[in-house]
Amino acid sequence: MSAAPRSHFTPSLMAPELLERLFVARDDLLTDIVDRVRRAATSQERNHTLLVGPRGAGKTHLVSLVHHRVRGLIDEGARLHVAWLPEDPWTIASHRHLLGAILERLDVPPAPTADEREHQIRVAAQAGGPVVVLLENLDQVMHQIGEDGQQRLRHLLQADRSLLLVATTTRLDRSLSEQASPFYAFFTTSRLAPLDTDEAAAMLTRIAIENGQDDLVDYLASDQGRARLRAIAHLAGGQPRMWSLLSTSLSVDGLSELVEHLIARVDDLTPYYQEQLARLSPQQRLVVAELAEADRPLHVRELAERIEADQRSVGRTMVDLLDRGWVSQVSSSSTTTLTPAATDRRRTHYELAEPMARLAFQVKDGRQQPLRLVVDFLKHWFDRLQLQVPSAQLTTAEYLSAALAAQDEPVVRVSRFLTDYASSRVNGASLTLLMHLSDVLEGREPDGLLSLPTPVRRAVEHALAGRSVVRIQAEVLVEATFAFITDGAADVDAWVERAERIFRSTPESQRFMLSGAMASWLELAGRPAAADAAWAIASAAVATYPHDVLHSALDLALTFLVTRDAGEAADLQQWASDQVAHRLADHELAAEIASIAERWRSDG
Repeated sequence: MSAAPRSHFTPSLMAPELLERLFVARDDLLTDIVDRVRRAATSQERNHTLLVGPRGAGKTHLVSLVHHRVRGLIDEGARLHVAWLPEDPWTIASHRHLLGAILERLDVPPAPTADEREHQIRVAAQAGGPVVVLLENLDQVMHQIGEDGQQRLRHLLQADRSLLLVATTTRLDRSLSEQASPFYAFFTTSRLAPLDTDEAAAMLTRIAIENGQDDLVDYLASDQGRARLRAIAHLAGGQPRMWSLLSTSLSVDGLSELVEHLIARVDDLTPYYQEQLARLSPQQRLVVAELAEADRPLHVRELAERIEADQRSVGRTMVDLLDRGWVSQVSSSSTTTLTPAATDRRRTHYELAEPMARLAFQVKDGRQQPLRLVVDFLKHWFDRLQLQVPSAQLTTAEYLSAALAAQDEPVVRVSRFLTDYASSRVNGASLTLLMHLSDVLEGREPDGLLSLPTPVRRAVEHALAGRSVVRIQAEVLVEATFAFITDGAADVDAWVERAERIFRSTPESQRFMLSGAMASWLELAGRPAAADAAWAIASAAVATYPHDVLHSALDLALTFLVTRDAGEAADLQQWASDQVAHRLADHELAAEIASIAERWRSDG
């Protein structure tokens, strides 16, 4: 299959059929808008639409489909006109210019004055039905036509119902949000929510199908592919345009092209964000800068401390930034899964609504270093071996080298361990983050999951959808023993105390999941008798819960290589292998256990 022509930035140039095939997540909204147009053709109802979303949120894609479907209604005989105005309305400097732009798209030569142009529009509507005006960047238009032009436009819309607006804006500025403004509460407003991971996967899959990338289609459907999408979702910000850009090169073969595209996107967006930042107050800029630097959402008190400002003043700043579309409120989908103390629900956490806004700071502070946002994408999407491909291009080689070095960062190691337990391991540098994660799962962290780096938080949220808190806690304890054995840097007594505390607070029926991990820590603490007793609890459950017990057995066998002798480690490993043959009818689980056993044997 040959690659279909596609434009990352101008959906208006794409074929209608391709736009329809690539459209995801917003079918109901598109249907509602077209239904409003259909009713306008046969009645006096004028339900004007306003779509709100940041740059790259998919507004133009949606408006393009509205245009093509309205053209379809006209071809079917509906009494309608359609006027699709330019996406960048630089030439609309007044109400008169706006009317002229509409008339030009109706092939009607505009008369000299605004009054005459309004009359021309009324005549056209009386002859062929209302004019559906597709107007992007409405906030810019409102600013350019001024308050008098806004008053005249609203009067025209209400007086004779000649026009139906379908408009877009990146933010609700004062001309749209203040009660005294002519267009306050005038539109049916829809905020375009960011694409979630499943919706992004659906979009990327459709693009891959169009481009004939069968391997990528399969990878996006795999558990690892979905895990990697979750890891980079916070970088794309749920923006369809960014996902479309990334779709061009989500394979090793396209690494050089991907780096070039990302840097080009940086060059495109940086001046825009720097211009928008200049419009903020000094305190607003400080808040945005802190959120750009942070690796997780922050609450008002944290922000106030970081910028050394009054908390109430920062609270008012956040309300303003929220209204202007700079920040969004964040909650965790898994809060109720954890213990009641795990999250202080009185705190509202915020993050940048557009993660790409970080570019305005990273470009300024980069000093010729690889941009962190680009490196972050590379390190989360590609494996160590994939990043070792040679590149003749100096820029690409620099980015690959930086991403390769970042593979050992705790955030990368821990998020991958949570999503791919069978093949990903942490290192000694990750122990602090593992302890933090354990505190979160135990309910000892006031901000709960929101205190974790965003990639780790999303990995935990996904893990909690399919595994219990106790099981994940056991996996964290096991992983910490591995990190200690391989890197030799951990407070053994603190981890033993933690394991025993968690064990005591866990219902007796679930303690077997923790017993193996506790046995390993007790063994490392020089308490072999206690370790044997803990392992007895775990091994007794092998008939009922073979998967959990056998994971623990392999970890304990690795521990024995350090604390006892190779013979005892080999005996325990052989027991685990025998149990795999007898207990695991699930061939995937058996293969997973076998792969862990083989890898740990080589590690030992």
